[in-house]
Amino acid sequence: QFLIKPIGSYALDIARIETGFLQAGVDFVSAEEVIRPGRSRSPFELGLAWLVDFKKPLFNGRKALLAEQKHGSRYRFALLDVAGNKPADHSFILKDGKQVGTVTSAAWCPTAKSNLAFAQFEMPHGAVGEKFVAEIYYQRELHWTRLLAPCTVIKRPVFNPARRRKTPA
Repeated sequence: QFLIKPIGSYALDIARIETGFLQAGVDFVSAEEVIRPGRSRSPFELGLAWLVDFKKPLFNGRKALLAEQKHGSRYRFALLDVAGNKPADHSFILKDGKQVGTVTSAAWCPTAKSNLAFAQFEMPHGAVGEKFVAEIYYQRELHWTRLLAPCTVIKRPVFNPARRRKTPA
């Protein structure tokens, strides 16, 4: 009657990557869970600056966010379009042979017809249009293969229909 169908967690992962949604504990470590200094990420480093309102006079972390806004972030979160059809899950991102980032989530996305990946970069890397190489390892028939796939930072989200921000009437 309601046309509801069961789906797996991989399908949900694909949908969230296509629509640009980050997941705590997967794409970043939340402030409540972080143990080692320097492992947490700020809203600016996650591309969520639009959620910070400095017109609000007081909130936890305000001073630190103002300092980060003034001096710049340590990291940048970005969406990659990876060549080929092998998802770049947990891959290293290389620039001129040096590691400059890591992939946090990746999937072949059928709606976008693209191999997409979320990655965190050390600044100043990760600007839209910048090109990298993803070092992908995958296993087939008990044999591990190393693949160096070209990738480009693209603007997110890939799937952005008008209904995405629509509210009920």
